[in-house]
Amino acid sequence: MKKFTAALTAAIVLALAAMFVILPAHVSADAGNFAGGADYGGGGGYDGGYDGGYAGGFYYSDDGYDSDEDITVFDAFVILAVIIIVFIVIGLIKKTGRAKPAGAKPTEQSALRPMSDFAALDPEFSEEAFREHISNLYVRMQNAWTAKDFEPMRPYMTDALYTQFDRQLDEYRKNRRTNRVDNIAVLDVSLSGFSQDGKNDRIAARVRTRINDYVTDDESGDIVSGSATASKFMEYEWTLIRRTGVTTAKGKNVETVNCPNCGAPLNINATAKCEYCGSVVTVGEYNWVITQIKGISQETR
Repeated sequence: MKKFTAALTAAIVLALAAMFVILPAHVSADAGNFAGGADYGGGGGYDGGYDGGYAGGFYYSDDGYDSDEDITVFDAFVILAVIIIVFIVIGLIKKTGRAKPAGAKPTEQSALRPMSDFAALDPEFSEEAFREHISNLYVRMQNAWTAKDFEPMRPYMTDALYTQFDRQLDEYRKNRRTNRVDNIAVLDVSLSGFSQDGKNDRIAARVRTRINDYVTDDESGDIVSGSATASKFMEYEWTLIRRTGVTTAKGKNVETVNCPNCGAPLNINATAKCEYCGSVVTVGEYNWVITQIKGISQETR
């Protein structure tokens, strides 16, 4: 009985180890850590390719078995059956996509008002210009992430969101690794609707993009995770806010305000810092800033 139990345990451990090797782990990457080794959200299942850094193994010594007993044919059959069943389950999971992690849940449409109603609040607001603004911000954000210098994004994010992203990026700096986001393409930006919370206007936007996403070692230049050739099709929900009552200035793409610290004129669309006193200024009081980004889905092709 002892030998049978040990043999069965070994079979289960082997099968579980095989599952960890076959099923891809989610390795966070891209700006804000939304992309990774495992696809999520939407339809379909795993796309293969384990990318989680598993490099373990195991072996068995004779200490676990009775020296005067051998594994019977029945024991061997049980072990083989366990392994076969596990691999059948893995195959079904990969085929049906049941184990594919869910993405973040987008804002309920019932909680949003249609963008057509926003014209009454801000007659000069342009949906086309706003979508283009988001597209530009996405590309700039990924480039800042790859450069490991997120300061250029500071004017366009709330303090909390900027701090969260920069803290995540600091892990790459400490580990001397670079998360490279290449071949960036913004495929579509659509505005889901808007809401108001008593202080700010909020617009929810769905952003669909394609990127190549991988991590390299700063010293060797070797790829340590991800793929430089596989395309990841990403879908996000961005939420941008602006103080209620602020409207779009007619014919003005650049807002100039006074630095709240020293009073100097400041082009807030160009920099996060006052060139005179060094104070950090965000555009939230005067224009739209990103307050939240959700990862809705990822599909690797």
